[in-house]
Amino acid sequence: MTAAAATPAPLLGCGLSAGAMADGWSGGYDITTTKPPQVRVRDGFPMFNSTANATSYYTEEAGGRSSYSGLILQGSNMYATRVTYDGVAQQPTVSATRIGTGWSTFRQLSRSNYVQGTKPHSYLYALNTNGSLYRYTTASGIRSWGSAPGFSSLKAMTLIAETATYDTLLATTTGGALYTIRIPATASIKPIVKKVRSTGYSAFESLVVQRCGTSGSVLAAFDDDANRVSIYALTRATGESTVIKSIGTGDAGWRPPQYFLLTGARGPQLVGE
Repeated sequence: MTAAAATPAPLLGCGLSAGAMADGWSGGYDITTTKPPQVRVRDGFPMFNSTANATSYYTEEAGGRSSYSGLILQGSNMYATRVTYDGVAQQPTVSATRIGTGWSTFRQLSRSNYVQGTKPHSYLYALNTNGSLYRYTTASGIRSWGSAPGFSSLKAMTLIAETATYDTLLATTTGGALYTIRIPATASIKPIVKKVRSTGYSAFESLVVQRCGTSGSVLAAFDDDANRVSIYALTRATGESTVIKSIGTGDAGWRPPQYFLLTGARGPQLVGE
């Protein structure tokens, strides 16, 4: 199949929700991959500051209530957060529980939640300033589950695939390259790194990916200096043969923000690699 034939045109019309936290406030964007893309600002609410955020998962509850549950870092502490909507109040109720300390040297978080299979798992990936990528299980508390060195050049990362046997991160480097990092869902963490692009992604401080279709992905790449978000459609990642199509850009004025995926607790599961 030629690159032109593989262009992910069917990914037009997909959606992605990105949360954002900055200056004691939380909100974000709902993005639709039309041409040009639609970038709608989500209603904001007061929230404490954070230094890193992982995916926040949505759950519908009894009595018309719903909530988002996430993990954030604030200085050296990790908190489990819960943002609850009761269907009546204009602002949600926000709660946080400290679940760990000693996290001051971590600068990026990403989270998997594979639930639609016979071997479910939930992992937290954390990039440390020492250049190592750490993995933690989150099914019952936060427990260390291996680490790998050699990632000091990474700038931003997000999850792009979660399966029964592996998770995959999509990451940029300070030099602007784009990589996938496949991590087997085994006790031994042995990442498989593939280059997707050599240059072109140095401007972005945050990445957020959502599934689109049976095997594609939508990528929102946030440029804090320009207050813009660039939207891309990706075929299933296969190294440098991956087709990446620019959908367009939109305003993204949260600054300095922490961006993270807002998605359902039961999926959609990410299938981008």
